[in-house]
Amino acid sequence: MLAHLIRSKGPFALFRRGYAIFSRVGVTAGAMDRALTGFAELAARYGARVTFPVTALTLDRHPALLRALRGDGAIVELAIHGHRHVDYSLLPAEAFAGELDRAAAVFRSHGIPCVGFRAPYLRWNADLLAALEQAGLAYDSSQPILWPVIDTAALEPAQQTALRTLLAFDRPEPAETTPALPFWTGAADKTGNLLEIPVSFPDDEMLVERLRLSDAGQIAGYWIAAFEQCHARGEAFVLQLHPERFPLCAAALERVLDHVERLGPAVWRASLSDVATWWRSQHGPAATDPGPSSARGRWPGGATSAFVLSGDIDAITLWDYAARFWGA
Repeated sequence: MLAHLIRSKGPFALFRRGYAIFSRVGVTAGAMDRALTGFAELAARYGARVTFPVTALTLDRHPALLRALRGDGAIVELAIHGHRHVDYSLLPAEAFAGELDRAAAVFRSHGIPCVGFRAPYLRWNADLLAALEQAGLAYDSSQPILWPVIDTAALEPAQQTALRTLLAFDRPEPAETTPALPFWTGAADKTGNLLEIPVSFPDDEMLVERLRLSDAGQIAGYWIAAFEQCHARGEAFVLQLHPERFPLCAAALERVLDHVERLGPAVWRASLSDVATWWRSQHGPAATDPGPSSARGRWPGGATSAFVLSGDIDAITLWDYAARFWGA
């Protein structure tokens, strides 16, 4: 576990990460409860929905909090973020299938519907996707797409190093050559295939932890610039903000949501499951996307683009993080 974290973050960033967790997450659930509630309330105020992928062990430890957060599902969707928070791309296929079965069982035991998945660390492979499809899930959202909004030449050397480490680990596809659109991961079978919904970079991990940004205007500026490129292409912008960082990024997120709201019906504000349901109904696995020339008819109500809020819930308390370190 420790070697994996060093590889993903680097030793100095790992030390900072440990301090950040201690300062943001409490021994009790209070701090994260406030962050999650504030996140959902801000989304609701702007007519947006939010998908929170959550590890099953976290759900099992805090079912009342997460059931209350989800409510009737009108604003908040919960998705599977694994049974544990581990790099599933390193596990044998049979081991991951077992982890997925256990995660789904936890969701069922607490009466939480789940139709989607996001891999911890955004690390996935073909075996993982095959297991998700076999389990009958509707979508995965683990493939990052990097929008070209950061001038890397203008970064400090430490920022450049931190960014290179993250990109080498998460392996995002370049937005210049990759559509930010859902795509089918398997053969043409409208009844059983898995839909991949790419998640957009830069995310909060990149901006806050790796580039060490704290100015709301600067963070919002990167997100809005990326969204504008996505909107111009008629695609789906999936913004990733971990709820533990919501207090740090709330002002930035509100600027993004205000920008999206000003575009009115030109932007469809949806959850990941909304996108999966719509795409399946319009562009089943046997069909092809109508292409950029038909972008205005791609989304519900003739919207030009789609906007999705998401944020992974890796843990609720410091005890959850401690258990993660020991593989539980």
